[in-house]
Amino acid sequence: MLKLSATASLLAIAAFAIAPAPVWAQDSGAGGAAEGEEEIVVTAERIRGQVDTDVPPVFELDAEEIGSYGAGSIEELIEQLAPQTGSGRGRGEGRPVFLINGQRSGGFREFRRYPPEAIRKIEVLPEEVALQFGYPADQRVINIILQENFASREVEVEYGMPDRGGTGNGEIEMSQLTISGNRRLNIGMEYNTTSLLTEDERDIVQTPGSTPTVAGDPDPAAFRSLRGSSDTWEIDATLNSSLGEAPGSGTFSVNGGVEHSTGRSLSGLDVVTLTANGESAVRTIDDDPLTRRNSSTTFSLGGSIIKPLGEWMFDTTLDASRTERTTLIDRRRDTSVLQDMVDAGELAIDGPLPAIPRAGADRAESTSYAADVKSTLRGTPLMLPAGEANLTFDTGYSWNRIDSTDTRTDADDLSQTRGNLSAGVNLGLPIASAREGFLGALGELSLNLAAGVDHLSDFGTLADYTTGLSWKPTERLSLQASYIWREAAPSLSQLGDPIVTEYNVPVYDFATGQSVLATVVSGGNPNLSAETQRDIKVSANYEIDLFDRANIVVEYFRNRSDDVTQNFPLLTPAIEAAFPDRVVRDPAGNLVSIDRRPITFEGTKSSRLRYGINLFGRVGKEQPEGGSGERRERMTFAAPASQGEGQGARRPGGLDPAQMAELRQKFCATPEGETPDLSGLPERMLARLKGEDGQIDPAKVAALRERMCSADGTAPRANAERREGSGGGGGGGMRFGRGGGGGGDGQGRWNLALYHSIEFENEVLVAPGGPVLDQLSGQAFGNGVPRHKIELQGGLFYKGLGLRLSGDYQAATRIDGSGMPGSQDLFFDDIAKFNLRAFVNLEQQEWLTDGTPGFWKGSRLSFSVDNLFDAQQRVTDSSGVVPLSYQPALIDPLGRTFEIEFRKLF
Repeated sequence: MLKLSATASLLAIAAFAIAPAPVWAQDSGAGGAAEGEEEIVVTAERIRGQVDTDVPPVFELDAEEIGSYGAGSIEELIEQLAPQTGSGRGRGEGRPVFLINGQRSGGFREFRRYPPEAIRKIEVLPEEVALQFGYPADQRVINIILQENFASREVEVEYGMPDRGGTGNGEIEMSQLTISGNRRLNIGMEYNTTSLLTEDERDIVQTPGSTPTVAGDPDPAAFRSLRGSSDTWEIDATLNSSLGEAPGSGTFSVNGGVEHSTGRSLSGLDVVTLTANGESAVRTIDDDPLTRRNSSTTFSLGGSIIKPLGEWMFDTTLDASRTERTTLIDRRRDTSVLQDMVDAGELAIDGPLPAIPRAGADRAESTSYAADVKSTLRGTPLMLPAGEANLTFDTGYSWNRIDSTDTRTDADDLSQTRGNLSAGVNLGLPIASAREGFLGALGELSLNLAAGVDHLSDFGTLADYTTGLSWKPTERLSLQASYIWREAAPSLSQLGDPIVTEYNVPVYDFATGQSVLATVVSGGNPNLSAETQRDIKVSANYEIDLFDRANIVVEYFRNRSDDVTQNFPLLTPAIEAAFPDRVVRDPAGNLVSIDRRPITFEGTKSSRLRYGINLFGRVGKEQPEGGSGERRERMTFAAPASQGEGQGARRPGGLDPAQMAELRQKFCATPEGETPDLSGLPERMLARLKGEDGQIDPAKVAALRERMCSADGTAPRANAERREGSGGGGGGGMRFGRGGGGGGDGQGRWNLALYHSIEFENEVLVAPGGPVLDQLSGQAFGNGVPRHKIELQGGLFYKGLGLRLSGDYQAATRIDGSGMPGSQDLFFDDIAKFNLRAFVNLEQQEWLTDGTPGFWKGSRLSFSVDNLFDAQQRVTDSSGVVPLSYQPALIDPLGRTFEIEFRKLF
């Protein structure tokens, strides 16, 4: 068994392997320009589209850093940012709250296909910020700031397969995006296909009694799938625009999409045991497998309206869908006629079998509807001594309906409907502020109060409230603490799904230590209760001077819940003792059937610590624009003066805010191509705008104009990077650049994120008075809860070449048997998986383009290996034997997989 210390060391070695030697920012120690550069310092406001909050981001990426990830879409980029964007609260759906330019959107579908090149900056904010936009504080907030002007057409083709073969998957994706200020148009389409993988292609050992004993009978393993075949296509479109011509008139968006998928999986062959004269033979009926065929079609519609109302901001969003699903499940044939023929002497148990007609197929159909409307009104109605108070009102209505029919049940057509009318309020109160000069010794301190109510048509009224503190005692350190009390209802399907009975389902029986074929009952349970949740979170975020920038995140979570709804867990002896009416055994103690409908536990409690570090750096020597020997001029737009500086503070040779405003007015009001009025410009700045002949160089003026006007977000394709200043005035700054090979400065980019989670407690009170199951000590009702988890994400991008490595580790777990004779414990070994991805921007490879990109312009080739070391979790019982139900290829039938991808951006 791989121990924690060994695997943690392996992760650490991998982390250092992808992190190059430190390359410090190319600034002089006193904040001056790098050698060979000239620097002009001016003052600018925050980037348009940033979230207006005093709570600092836990993670940020500028355009150049985003490019270093080599993602093909926003959806792929978010997947790579999982360690930084995931919440450790253990509540909610897991997906973060998404904002576009600091505003709510019509749903993830609206922008998921956008290429990363369209992004100017990404901010990841803590869960507490979600309250400001009408969401519960159990999901992090991702704010995506887009370029002001952008246009692209994208084609992406990929194919992948495991190194063991047997199956493959392919994808073709095309999209087009145009951004012009508030107007955005995106059209995309995608096709995915996956081929079938069967058990015989992975040498799966079959359950005793299910394999034929007569030569010539077909092997059922060749007709039982580990991975079904599927085909999916989808098309969607999004339009965003202004509500009027006047500035500040608001915006609207509308999006729609259609997705259709079909699938096919195999459930083996009909098997019969024939007996005659004390002898028996297991026979399989022909080679026509039991098949499960499914198809679904989803129609989606969404939209949003965002409009200023005086000093308030109003927004409303809609997300609606309709999904039709059809599933055909072959019935097992009645094989008793074969035994009757044996008894009548008409058939030898090992002789040729007569044809038996198929028994037809069961049909399950469902149509589900979902509509969610949510509106918020946000404003700052009060000015307190420490700053403005933020107030958010939110209201919404969600409606869900499921109409279903299933020939496997005796029930008539079933309809389930739920409407949820909700309302809430959130108030953010600044208590102390060094910026405002009130109780400045405390730094920045604010209090957050939120409350909400939900009325469910099928369940009743539920309530919630949240209190939180955000404290920033220094520029580098920020602290948050919050308490959430909330009532939650079981899902519509958990309450009302139709009762379905399935026969001959493989189940591991802990009481006997055997894998058996049992009858399993599933469906809804109308007797479930409302859950009451009580959660505490305390977190810290500290920025450190290391490489380009770095920060450490530490978070502590404590969750308590009463009346917890769960799907029926693994049938351990403790669960069977707590719910004896859910299990049927024959007189010999063999498992016959399980009722797996959802249950309500009396309570749960858990606590965990999650901490991590994010590192960002550069590789290579900073190059001047235009090649070696050419002096590169850089403009640094300094942030507002830091504490203790006057309003007009500036670095030597810089401009104060009033001068900057006047200069920007001149430059940005002058039509492009014309020379602005340079009178009043400082002599030092004028000197830098002159060419070798001593005259004003129009190219330098144009470059200065572009950089200066981009400070308020008006220049196209500006790449922004925030950095802390080091001496000489302004606290931070923004550098704007463009170019390839990692950044406009010619340097490459590298980054590393490493997070470790420690589970302190995880207990379940099954029923009043006990038993209490400690999931960290083997009394688990799933596959166990690992005490340790580690997440790794890192990469390097330089001169058009990129390499990314990700890794996940979880510690070993176990599940205790009953301790009675015949029972078995299960041991799940710890496991570490690594994924490697290499990519190359072909247009930057001179050996390929010979100085003229041509077809290769905007092209990228990627090659990835998932599960690099082919790690498979080993599960054993007390005697060290792998149970049939836990064969490695059943847990992970793919193992190591390879994928190649070609992407072209026009």
